[in-house]
Amino acid sequence: MKLFSERMSPTGTINLDAIQKLFTVTELDDISVFVRETAQNSWDARKDKINKHGIDLDYKVCRINSELQSAFDKVFFADATGEIKNRLNRYTRERQPYLIVQDKGTIGLAGPTLATEKGTHNNYVSFLLNIGQEHSDATSGGAFGFGKSVFFRASAPKTILVYTRTMNVSEKLESRFIGVTLHKTPGNTSFTGRHWWCEPAIVNGQEIPRPIIGSKADKLAELLGVKVYENDETGTSIAIIGPEFENLKTIGNSAPDPQLLANCIAEAANFWYWPRMEGGGAQDGKLRCKVWNETQQVIPFDYAETSPFKAYKDCLTEIQKAVAASGKSGVTNDAFKQFHEIKFKYERVGYLCLMKSIRGDRQLFKSRVVDPDSGAVMSHPLGSILWKTGNEEAASRHVALIRSPGQVIQYLKLPECSDNMMEYAGVFLLHPEGSNGGEFLHQFTKSEPAAHDRWESNNNTGPVANTLSKIKDLVRDFARPESQGATTSASGLGNVSSSLASLWSSGEGSGGLRTRTGGGGGGDGAKSKIKVKPGKLFSIDGVNYVSIKFSAPELDGWSATVKATVKSVLYGGGNDDISKEEEGSPRLIGWFEHEPSTGSLDVINGMAISTSPTFKIEQSYEGQSLCALFLAPSKYWAEFNILPTNG
Repeated sequence: MKLFSERMSPTGTINLDAIQKLFTVTELDDISVFVRETAQNSWDARKDKINKHGIDLDYKVCRINSELQSAFDKVFFADATGEIKNRLNRYTRERQPYLIVQDKGTIGLAGPTLATEKGTHNNYVSFLLNIGQEHSDATSGGAFGFGKSVFFRASAPKTILVYTRTMNVSEKLESRFIGVTLHKTPGNTSFTGRHWWCEPAIVNGQEIPRPIIGSKADKLAELLGVKVYENDETGTSIAIIGPEFENLKTIGNSAPDPQLLANCIAEAANFWYWPRMEGGGAQDGKLRCKVWNETQQVIPFDYAETSPFKAYKDCLTEIQKAVAASGKSGVTNDAFKQFHEIKFKYERVGYLCLMKSIRGDRQLFKSRVVDPDSGAVMSHPLGSILWKTGNEEAASRHVALIRSPGQVIQYLKLPECSDNMMEYAGVFLLHPEGSNGGEFLHQFTKSEPAAHDRWESNNNTGPVANTLSKIKDLVRDFARPESQGATTSASGLGNVSSSLASLWSSGEGSGGLRTRTGGGGGGDGAKSKIKVKPGKLFSIDGVNYVSIKFSAPELDGWSATVKATVKSVLYGGGNDDISKEEEGSPRLIGWFEHEPSTGSLDVINGMAISTSPTFKIEQSYEGQSLCALFLAPSKYWAEFNILPTNG
């Protein structure tokens, strides 16, 4: 492979640094931006749009072995000199990581290899030669044509090696291989800073970069560790030399740990592309994504069974029904499940589905981020979107905004449920065509910044602003129905209880509950220092319980007394009597040093340190977490109070 450096034109060139900075104006972490853009690029290039076969997309984190290091020195970058050679040498040594992104089922980098030629497709020219060319297809993900810059942004030496198998202008299968380096020497006005590792050719008396073609391209791909395309397979594989992501840097080392990088990629793919993995709104093909650390496949969390993603998936399922049935999902709106068709001036814009459920335990991200300055382990950056930070309990309060190609544009944060035991998930799908031939889709796409991470509009009367306003209004009424004057009639109690029964993963035939912690007084005016966490619903041997953890971190010589109360609460306000003799009524089991995990009701009763409604926290318990355990109701919408008093 030969190095071809682009000379400066009298008309100048595009500033690549400025393009890359477009993606820094986002709240998303580097891994999220990278996965979103690379998956978009591949999906936009899918080959079989008619039969809805979808595509395969693999991310593979590799390490350079001695054979590949030799190939870098003698084959790929043999004629590198000066600063380019020095930069590449640092990242092409043995044991250094590199990253391969490979798709299959796409048309590959098709079309002519000259920017002055035109073909049925111009993917090769668009990706490797033109910068900032806008897509004519409004449904494509990267509508500004800057998505390719994420590959260079992810490479410390700004170098990628590209292998593709595609149809050439003669409609014959052809393998192509070419490398690209971006490096601008300060003060050098002779070259643009774009360099190709290629097979230079002379066209019309001018030397130009041309890819290596045919079996030679396949052999270079094999040297690089890329799986070569076989038979009639087409697609593109891009190797990123010296992968580097800001949020994965550690003290004294900018290269990411391979396993950590693979974990982050797998989780980001699920986090942003689960709608497309489910076939999108129109069920027009799935993204089949796999992530590898060397030869070991990373198994990401199962979003279809993991809170809160299961609720998001269920919302999308209802929307898929509506898309297939021209707006009819079959959902009967109630306090816990709603479906809405959003319109603008009587024309369909999209669908909104909302589902409410008991707060569920979160599966922790495998990935962790280390602060490069302090070395402290931090939460994964994605966690701040659907998980609260610090000591607060997790609660989903977001609507996933989705459009073609089927990725989540944004998790729109909205008001929490008025009941602190509940959370909700919502999905808004911008209809692939809408009622006006796709013009809404075009307007929403135009409203997005280069990172495609939100919808924003300066026109308060346009479809974008109008749709977002309607979503916010509908969600507010759904999350906080009491603001609309909810009834206090006792007849509403049974409806709430039966509706909640299906929402309990562990509670067959059970009703609903919520917990509330109250502050007490007393003790010569001293303030209570009891810390109480929201309740947790769980099941032991088919019996449902609610546990509420509490502690007294600073007694300061005081003892403290807590009192447990249980009462029935009507949805939207008001109380109802609880018959303690009635089967299935909620009641206090007792106070425990540890939350029980197994045993019959009698065994659990015997583990209690006290069964009295009041419990005195002695000095020996200072700072220790204790547990109040309640039998969960089967017929009641219950509120559990722990009222602390000093003395």
